[in-house]
Amino acid sequence: MSSKNRHLTISGLLVAIGILLPIAFHSFKLGGQIFLPMHLPVLMGGFMLPWQFAGAVGLITPFLSFLFTSMPPVPGVFGMMAELFTYGLVTSVAYNKLRLGIYPSLITSMLAGRFVSIVSNWIIAAIIMGKTFNL
Repeated sequence: MSSKNRHLTISGLLVAIGILLPIAFHSFKLGGQIFLPMHLPVLMGGFMLPWQFAGAVGLITPFLSFLFTSMPPVPGVFGMMAELFTYGLVTSVAYNKLRLGIYPSLITSMLAGRFVSIVSNWIIAAIIMGKTFNL
């Protein structure tokens, strides 16, 4: 199997897990909104995949989850798409390109992802929807 096919297969599997895992957490009331299970496959993809594929997993997973399950709801899905794209991209670059360790890569990507989440949700709430934005 070629490298590109392998990356595509892993990406598809991680997207599927990213859709199914929150369903399981919400079905069994395991604290899905607190634990954020959709983030796990995206972060794993960042460690296993090149940045293009890891970013795509982060971008596609919340969008397909919204289409299939209506979770996360609009307009939050757009902020989550930006956040998870950042998680996948930054984790992959930090771990695979910059050769940082697991924990520095994870911490860097989570800080970057949360920053992007705050900025994107501020843009959606304050600028587009005209609502007040609270951290």
